[in-house]
Amino acid sequence: MHRRLTKRLRWHNRGDVNRPFFALSFTTSVAVGCCAALIFGCAEPPPALVLVPSEMQAGGKHTDEANGGIAFWGHGGLLSEPELSKGPLHVTLLARGNRADGEWPRIDLELNGQVLARIAIESRQLRRYTMVVQSQRSGPGVLELSLSNGLELPGDPLAGRNVMIAEVILRQPLTD
Repeated sequence: MHRRLTKRLRWHNRGDVNRPFFALSFTTSVAVGCCAALIFGCAEPPPALVLVPSEMQAGGKHTDEANGGIAFWGHGGLLSEPELSKGPLHVTLLARGNRADGEWPRIDLELNGQVLARIAIESRQLRRYTMVVQSQRSGPGVLELSLSNGLELPGDPLAGRNVMIAEVILRQPLTD
């Protein structure tokens, strides 16, 4: 027996303010709930290591931000020495950039001295950027994030091409 999924929109009057009130049929609610359980319940995300930039080693020209982030320009960057497993490593940055001279800032991701990825930070608003690289060995690693195309303008260095990183998240799939 097939039931038609319906969604109704009606206005609910509370005092002198009209607010939309959405009413979903029972069938729609069950279908949405089952889909969400299938999509989100089957695979748990791998454990994450959240690195706060202000607790990482900052190099080059940089300034601390109030939210724990670091803004850097010129050839500044961040360094951390996390414990890693051999295999895929998902690196997610919460970052924003400042475009100058027609270019957005680019971040190089180095792992154990080798540049494995480069990503352009193409937004003046905080946004998530994810890179997937391969860790060649298990154990302590050296993770560096550096601004590869910084541009300083005379006067205010933050008016040039720069980047602010608010958070770095490392994820590795669980292995048996």
